[in-house]
Amino acid sequence: QQEGEVNNKLNMMLLSAVLIHFVILSKSIALPDIIKLGGLFDVTDQLKHDSSQTRQEIAFKYAVERINLNRDILPRSRLSAQIEKIPPQDSFHASKQVCHLLRSGVAALFGPESGTTSPHIQSICDAMEIPHIETRWDFVVRRDDYSINLYPNPKIISKAYCDLIESV
Repeated sequence: QQEGEVNNKLNMMLLSAVLIHFVILSKSIALPDIIKLGGLFDVTDQLKHDSSQTRQEIAFKYAVERINLNRDILPRSRLSAQIEKIPPQDSFHASKQVCHLLRSGVAALFGPESGTTSPHIQSICDAMEIPHIETRWDFVVRRDDYSINLYPNPKIISKAYCDLIESV
């Protein structure tokens, strides 16, 4: 009888180990092969040499390329940049472009830099539960649930400027 209990415990431990292995394995391969990232770029931010690409667009594509080259970051997935150009003062056109990107299955949105269209995009992303990444200066410290601003916090950058001026 004790031998039967030991076998049952060993079987349960083996089953538990196999289940844990499958759970961990399924979590690590749950990402799709292609992860689409939407990039919204203002039309007026053109480079000096008449290129159709903006500075931020070039940086965005470069970042996607660098992540794809480093297989340690996403070993089974690749990022795909989905680029849309929008007029900086046209929230209606911007929202149509966002809807187009969302229909294509983007996992997150980057940009735009315009202070007029960006809050509108942020609102759509928050409603659709899609991450929104910004790089523009924004004095509003509070962020919505799905928004990240990579620009330094205004209070912190102000303190850094004061410290720099006082040290001179």
